[in-house]
Amino acid sequence: MSHVQIVPPATAGRETLWMVLCAAAIVSIAAWSVHVRLQPEVSPHLTGHGVDARSDLSPAEQGLHADLQVAADDIHTHHRQRGQWPTVDELAAQGLPPFVPGFDTRARGDHRWQRITAGAHVAYVGRPAVSGGTRAVLLRIDASGTDDAVWIHTPDKPSGDVDTALHPDADALLSAGWRPVVHTYDAGVTRHAH
Repeated sequence: MSHVQIVPPATAGRETLWMVLCAAAIVSIAAWSVHVRLQPEVSPHLTGHGVDARSDLSPAEQGLHADLQVAADDIHTHHRQRGQWPTVDELAAQGLPPFVPGFDTRARGDHRWQRITAGAHVAYVGRPAVSGGTRAVLLRIDASGTDDAVWIHTPDKPSGDVDTALHPDADALLSAGWRPVVHTYDAGVTRHAH
């Protein structure tokens, strides 16, 4: 008497089904975790005296702003190592933009830089030597590094001169026609036209 056993073909259908179910579970968990962790996009509102770095500055001023933000770290490093704020000449000798003249200096207003110190703050003020296009800019640095900011001169009158006896206190700067440059982020990535 012979024994007959029927063997089904090896189609791997059951394994495929389990793999599809596992992949669907992984995608579902990933989508759920992204949704849970997704924070609503918050766009900080400009304070009454802030200037938006993206929409209120000319391209040349945006370049100065970027250079000054990078320079702040080097200025802090110099201060930690030597115990004193670097002079404008020392910053230029290090080749640190925007304090060193470069190929784009004239296009950015050919600023003349001055260091002003008062208490825990130091400010590096750049006044444009070339009229038109760019305004005076100021890098205000706090010894702690928590209150560093770039400011731009926005006088009430177009011909308003920059005070040579500046004090780097925020209230004094505001009353002298300076405004802090702030960053706003929204869904748009292009520069808004004026």
